[in-house]
Amino acid sequence: HVSPYYENLLYGGMAEGRSAVEPDPDFSPAAHIALLGQMHALGHAALPASLDVLLELVYLAAKVHGAPSGEGDGADAAVRVFKRCERALRDSLCAGNCLAMLLRLKPYAVEVPGLVDAAHAVVVVHVA
Repeated sequence: HVSPYYENLLYGGMAEGRSAVEPDPDFSPAAHIALLGQMHALGHAALPASLDVLLELVYLAAKVHGAPSGEGDGADAAVRVFKRCERALRDSLCAGNCLAMLLRLKPYAVEVPGLVDAAHAVVVVHVA
């Protein structure tokens, strides 16, 4: 399952004089570039160093394929990117960034419930 935007990006044809893809205004150019690099490398490229871009990348990967639902998802590059981003974000949680991460993650609780729970747990330990 691929969103219409990314289906057009990945499978759409090019008409003379126009691009097949319009930029998604919800995401930065850096996040789009990171996703395309990941898709090209089948999800094995280095992840962005910036937490902001990494957050956007996890949302983009969820938008492309949706959050992983089970064991059979592992071969899909978008799912691989989602899982790697989720793991990297979880590993980066600390007292210094947990509250900011929780606030950034809350609107996407459906896409990244495990990250929201992990950020909340760190907030409870370090901020409460």
